[in-house]
Amino acid sequence: MIVQFSGSQKLQDILKIIEIEPENYSDVEIVQCVAKFLPSYNGEGAAKGYFSIISHLCYYRPDLEFPLMKVALRPLYYLEWKIQILLSNGFNFM
Repeated sequence: MIVQFSGSQKLQDILKIIEIEPENYSDVEIVQCVAKFLPSYNGEGAAKGYFSIISHLCYYRPDLEFPLMKVALRPLYYLEWKIQILLSNGFNFM
């Protein structure tokens, strides 16, 4: 079980129970709970946190891979968008 995501008690419960009773929570409950949780305030950290959560959940509930993947990819999309804005304004990363 993943213990680092203690900021959300409901998510913590889902992560614990899914190992024993994978169908205890509905698809909607799981996806909404993961989507509401913010593992980090930076894009890279948030994506890593989401992928960590999702890999655990999808091991027991592979049917949730697509909806949960959309949640995990969102911070990467915003991170790319932010980088493109910086580059278009002449920011130099080097």
